[in-house]
Amino acid sequence: MDINEDLSDPKIFEDDWETDPAEIEIPEEKPSVQESIQETLQTLDLFMNNKFEEALDLMEPWAHCSSYHALGKSTVCFIQSILSFDPDEISRSMEILKESVAVCNKLRRKGTLVYITRLLRGVDYNMYTTEEVHAELCYAECLLLTALLTFVADNSFVNFIKGGLRIRATALILENRRWEDEEDRRHYESGVRMGLGIFYLVVAHLPTRIIRVLEMIGFCGDKETGLQYLYDSVALDGSLRSPLTALFLLCYNTIITYLFGLADGDLVSSEYIIKNMLKKYPRGTLYLFLYGRLLEVKGEFDQAINLLLDSLTVQDKWRQMRNLGSWEIMWCYSFKFEWKNAQKYLDFLRKESRWSPAIYTYTYAIALYYGIWEGKN
Repeated sequence: MDINEDLSDPKIFEDDWETDPAEIEIPEEKPSVQESIQETLQTLDLFMNNKFEEALDLMEPWAHCSSYHALGKSTVCFIQSILSFDPDEISRSMEILKESVAVCNKLRRKGTLVYITRLLRGVDYNMYTTEEVHAELCYAECLLLTALLTFVADNSFVNFIKGGLRIRATALILENRRWEDEEDRRHYESGVRMGLGIFYLVVAHLPTRIIRVLEMIGFCGDKETGLQYLYDSVALDGSLRSPLTALFLLCYNTIITYLFGLADGDLVSSEYIIKNMLKKYPRGTLYLFLYGRLLEVKGEFDQAINLLLDSLTVQDKWRQMRNLGSWEIMWCYSFKFEWKNAQKYLDFLRKESRWSPAIYTYTYAIALYYGIWEGKN
């Protein structure tokens, strides 16, 4: 499906097309929004401290009826699947995200959006309950996560555009609602800024022809604006989305920009963020890996290898992270012309990883070839 077909789909401007709300049953007794946020914070801490199964177990009991539990569960699965690129993991994550969208949709204030202007005008957000306000944000975030996975599968823009519409609505809620609880507002603001930042950044890197079409319906993308939203979200220390936004920023600055040739990432700001996150999660495999990747990009290969090795040894349950770490260690040794060490990690990857046996085997053959000349002029 191309962008013009996506925009011609009337479902883009509707609220309730994913799942019939009647299919979702919400029990009378369930955690409050504040309790849900606190449990999601605990889940985030567990996940960042490599306790992946415990993190999902904490979200599971209420994921069918709480927007934050649904979002927490789907976010954990999204991170695991997007880093592994395993088709089975991606399919599982898509199903969980669809369930989460349905739950959040049930808890939102209802209404059909025929035109974008109806979204932007004449709404008294003080009439929304606390649960409806947060369900709106969780709904938008689930749509954006679904869109990012959908890009990988079939390049559809429906969920991305819908997610953008909903994120803009949450920005209006943040600006126009009278907030009685400052902590509640802080958690909400971190999510709004994260969502806006991701949306602006993705749009900024789309092909020009697609950007022109999106501009016709009021969307624009600006890299610097998107990055500033993300940095602002990270700066809301202690908020629910701050560590997640940090993770996205670090991946963008140390991996995505180089992988897709988008110019150099902001390594200075990234190093500052990583050091702060490692104070909170000193054994977090994700942050150790990203710090190692950052130092690799800077050419500090020995330090990078040490950090990447640490990221492998702090956990043994997430196999895909071990593969990612091994891949980067291999490149560090290759840049140092230490082909024997590079061969060891490539041999491991071609036997262990299902991502691309052909690439691993081909690269292994190159390392073997250059290994013949190791130690010679």
